[in-house]
Amino acid sequence: MDNGYPVDALIDPPDLSAALARSGGGGWWKTAAPSYRRNVLRWIDGARRVETRRDRIGKVAELAAEGQKVPNY
Repeated sequence: MDNGYPVDALIDPPDLSAALARSGGGGWWKTAAPSYRRNVLRWIDGARRVETRRDRIGKVAELAAEGQKVPNY
């Protein structure tokens, strides 16, 4: 699913930004290594179904709020 946001430019899609804001993980996300963020954005963007994308974003936001990386994406 291509959301129209350039992953390599590290532009967060609005649904991810909103989830990070709700969880309080936005600050941690912004300090994460660019290579990690890029890979996670690719993982999110690679979801084929809307439900899968939503689940992945939820997991990223939850873990970011705890200051943790997604273990295996």
